[in-house]
Amino acid sequence: MKKALDREISAREVLEEAKRQLERDNNDLRDQLDEERVGRGNAERTGRKAFAELEDTNARLNALNATIGKLEKAKKRAEADYRAAKKQLSDLEKKESAEGSNRTQLESELRRLKSRLVDEQDRAADSESDRRRAEVEIAKLRDEVRALSEELERAKNDARRATEEKNDLEERARAVAGLWDK
Repeated sequence: MKKALDREISAREVLEEAKRQLERDNNDLRDQLDEERVGRGNAERTGRKAFAELEDTNARLNALNATIGKLEKAKKRAEADYRAAKKQLSDLEKKESAEGSNRTQLESELRRLKSRLVDEQDRAADSESDRRRAEVEIAKLRDEVRALSEELERAKNDARRATEEKNDLEERARAVAGLWDK
């Protein structure tokens, strides 16, 4: 009988130790689940932030495209003004040869048109320079958009992995809780 009593005491000690181990395992799994929830939240915040940055970049890209359109229109106007000034100059030169008495007046008009032509050419060159700068900025923005899209994709993948790990931990916690209930 003493042996049976000793075996029962020994069996109870083993059961108590197993119970304590299950409690520790259950606590560890709960801690891991909490960490996974925090990780998933961080991944979702990162994804939202990347998406907001992507939207900002797209807005800046649209603004730059609008600026390029305006610059191209200004360049076309400057070119049209240049052609008109050149035609006027040509017309004035023809009139000058026909009208010797108005020579001084025509030279003055010629100088004014040449000055206007130089101004228009400067404006056209500035427009071209602005267009080139805008193209460089667009290229940079496209790179940013590409990088942000990749970062968003990584954040989605991290969130997916975190969800899978969370589901796995919840399943393991349920299994441990099922063992505990038995």
